[in-house]
Amino acid sequence: MQPPPGLDPEPTPILTFEPARGNAVARVDAPAGTRRPLAVTMARPVARESRDLHDPVEAGYGSKSSGHPIAGPIGPKP
Repeated sequence: MQPPPGLDPEPTPILTFEPARGNAVARVDAPAGTRRPLAVTMARPVARESRDLHDPVEAGYGSKSSGHPIAGPIGPKP
């Protein structure tokens, strides 16, 4: 999958890994709030996750430099 325009390069390898394991992008939100101008939400739980129950995308990975998250619903470890 091609990363959405404007996505920080740091989390883009996840967009190669996740579809290879059968996951798919459910949606891309831009803007995604005041602190995150872009967010990618996967259809299933992501393999690499840092759970934050205060985040509406629930569980995933957030870029340290931009805050752009790639996340999915909370679920059992894949």
